[in-house]
Amino acid sequence: MRIGIGPERQCAKQRHAVRHRQGLADFLPVLDAERSLYAADDKLAQTDRDEALALVTLYKSLGGGWQMPEREDQHAAVAEDSAR
Repeated sequence: MRIGIGPERQCAKQRHAVRHRQGLADFLPVLDAERSLYAADDKLAQTDRDEALALVTLYKSLGGGWQMPEREDQHAAVAEDSAR
């Protein structure tokens, strides 16, 4: 379940950018807000990856396996080989 990084981080970035454009603040708070936003987004991506890996590990530990679905061209190649 992907929740998102939260609108408050995005709003903080936008708020700092507006203050900078209006000449009320330096650019450093804008960069800090962007850094925080990107770090949170990166952490979310890592968490999503970890969740997927945990599900694969659980599936394998319960005896699950993986089989590639056979395609039609594979069936034709097998039929040609057996006909020879």
